[in-house]
Amino acid sequence: MRIEERCALACASVDGQWSRTEFEEHVRDEHLPFSWILELMIERCDFDIIDIERTPETIDSKYVLRAR
Repeated sequence: MRIEERCALACASVDGQWSRTEFEEHVRDEHLPFSWILELMIERCDFDIIDIERTPETIDSKYVLRAR
């Protein structure tokens, strides 16, 4: 899912809690590492990635890891 789709989805679901601008700022500044960055960080911390479950309608992912 592209960031534009995620922002539209999130802004529709927060029902006035966040403005679109606030959500975009949160995503840009605080929240979302790209998966390749996160996966590199995981591997550099001596974990093996056993499984990744990505949710197509959101940007969420679940990782199963094993310590080396």
